[in-house]
Amino acid sequence: MLNLANNAFTDEQYRKALDLLATLPSARTLQKAAADSNRPKSLLASLFPNHEGPIATAIRILARIEQELSFLPIRVFKSFNFRKPNPNVREKASTQATQALSLLEEASEKGHLEAMYILGMSSLFPPPGASLNATKAFYAFEQHATLTGNSTSQSLVAFIHSTGLQGAVPVDQAKALLWYTFAGLGGDQHAEMSLGYRYFLGVGVSEDCMQALDWYESAAEKSMAHFQAGPPGGRTLPPTPLKLTDLAGGVFGYGASAASSGIMANRPVIKAAQALKTGERWEEVIEYWRFHADRGDMEAAYRLGKIYYHGGMYNTPGGISAGVEGVATVTRDFSQSRMYFLKVARQVWPRDNPAKPNLSKIEDVEQPDRYFALLSAHFLGRMHLRGEGVRQDVKVAKMWFERAAKEGDKESLNALGIISRDGLLDGKSKEDDAIVQFG
Repeated sequence: MLNLANNAFTDEQYRKALDLLATLPSARTLQKAAADSNRPKSLLASLFPNHEGPIATAIRILARIEQELSFLPIRVFKSFNFRKPNPNVREKASTQATQALSLLEEASEKGHLEAMYILGMSSLFPPPGASLNATKAFYAFEQHATLTGNSTSQSLVAFIHSTGLQGAVPVDQAKALLWYTFAGLGGDQHAEMSLGYRYFLGVGVSEDCMQALDWYESAAEKSMAHFQAGPPGGRTLPPTPLKLTDLAGGVFGYGASAASSGIMANRPVIKAAQALKTGERWEEVIEYWRFHADRGDMEAAYRLGKIYYHGGMYNTPGGISAGVEGVATVTRDFSQSRMYFLKVARQVWPRDNPAKPNLSKIEDVEQPDRYFALLSAHFLGRMHLRGEGVRQDVKVAKMWFERAAKEGDKESLNALGIISRDGLLDGKSKEDDAIVQFG
């Protein structure tokens, strides 16, 4: 009975910790709170925080000018903090995170296996309000791996052995190789990637390209299976990793490093770093495009649609599914994205008819607007095909794809091929049609 009572108490501690972690504000929320605490909001800006239209845009711009001229004795708009930021939000998050980690630690000491794992993850990848603690993470993962043989925990023990992160343990490549091998044989993809790298370059082992190939191939198969398990057309790739050295122009600075010289100087991360140095903010770039979109600029509206769809300012080469660069990311908003794409597409197709996609097509549209309309049509088709921000509807998706494909959009032809190949419309695969569309 005593053991049962202890187990119930430990489970309760674990659940409370999970609840605390789940209700923590996001890192972006904490950053915004910190920025807002030093940025007064005028009455008019509070009334029009993020609405569309020329009047709202003009008011937001005037509010920004007011902030820049805050040294004047008389303010243009008196500041009323209608949406007053909570100055204690960061302190509350820190207290809440500390409390959650304490509960996890107590449950771990009593042998709660799930708590051990979550404690390790929360210590190595700290939630908002907490700090990295590699030592606590190492011992939590080591204990969990020893008791359960979990391959993820084994892989993370290997990672800390290989790097000596925060001095948690001395760097020991032999132990790292041992733990990585256990994890790789257990199917951990990160361990497979690490082993492939080690055998390819001879890190702690003799160089062996065939061993490296085996490990890389196993990891690649898992990645491809994960990609194809997503919505029609596959998952969108996550933002590319951001190197801190790139933000500084490379190891030797801008122009003196290979990372920012020659053609490398045109990389989005380098351009973004230079823009940040001049004081440019992504909110102001979006405000610029919004200003022009409100005045009928179809390119600006299309750009905003892409920014909100992808969640970033710079697209990664390789098509829509390639995602965005890890620099200059914004919150994805399918609702805003669809609004702007529709605004552009309606210049050419004012009404919808899935049976006759081009029945309402307007022919006398200027070429630039027509071009952005066909690109927007593909995005609208993609959103309906995948159920992104709207109810999934293959018929409506096919309508938009056929509109864009007739204008010569290759991405839309590829999407039509996927619909035909996978029988997404009527459950019957049409491989002959798909071959033509893919070709």
